[in-house]
Amino acid sequence: MQDNWKILKNELIYYGIEVIDSGKCAWLLDGKRYQSKIQTKINHLRQEFKINEKILLGLFEDIVEIFNNKEKFISSDKISHKVFIASLGSLQKLYGLILEDSPSIRKELLNGQFAIILRHALNSDIKEFSGLAIQTLPHYKIALDWIYRRNCKLGYFICLLRAVQGGAEFINTIKTARGVAGPWSRLNLPMLERAFPWQDIAEEVEGRETSKETQKRYRQGQEEYNKSDKVGEGYYWREFRNEPYSWDSRFTESPYPQLQEGTWR
Repeated sequence: MQDNWKILKNELIYYGIEVIDSGKCAWLLDGKRYQSKIQTKINHLRQEFKINEKILLGLFEDIVEIFNNKEKFISSDKISHKVFIASLGSLQKLYGLILEDSPSIRKELLNGQFAIILRHALNSDIKEFSGLAIQTLPHYKIALDWIYRRNCKLGYFICLLRAVQGGAEFINTIKTARGVAGPWSRLNLPMLERAFPWQDIAEEVEGRETSKETQKRYRQGQEEYNKSDKVGEGYYWREFRNEPYSWDSRFTESPYPQLQEGTWR
């Protein structure tokens, strides 16, 4: 079974970062192998993260300028209209995600004009947009989506490398919740943590079903069962109030309250 340290190293190797020890790492760039301290690599990733955030702000400013374009030109291409409407809806969701996941540029985005422009665009008819906005907004949405996802990956790499700095002993002491049981659960865990040989637990669960079947609630009253000269009824609690009764004696034998002579029984 793989320990947490080996899983962490394999995860970084998958993304092209090789952990040499808790203080150094190596990676490939343009076919060349580079090596540095882990903290240096983290600083490089953070620098790229900040550059991407500046690009995001620039793209939002460009979209504001496009929406402020007063040119009125409606393309006759219905497919372009559908792509524009879908991109506008996706842009709203993407804007919310960026606000939530990028606190460093959140204030600048909220103080800008994009939120107002976007709200107005969502409440406007497509005839109010220029042909430039209809044709270019899908491209801007794709660029924003790509850069946002790139920053998500960079943030993930930084978290992994910071975990590596803790060392193997620290990482292996971390306990991970397995989540809910089910046929498609725990897929992120190593195979032996979610599927194991029966022999590993056979001694622990042996006789469990027999213990359930021999409980008093299942066996009481069946001592004479299967004996030729006696009858075993099993465990039966007789409640006389639930016994069948005739309609004529319903007022006296019924377990339910009945209206009788103007009063409730």
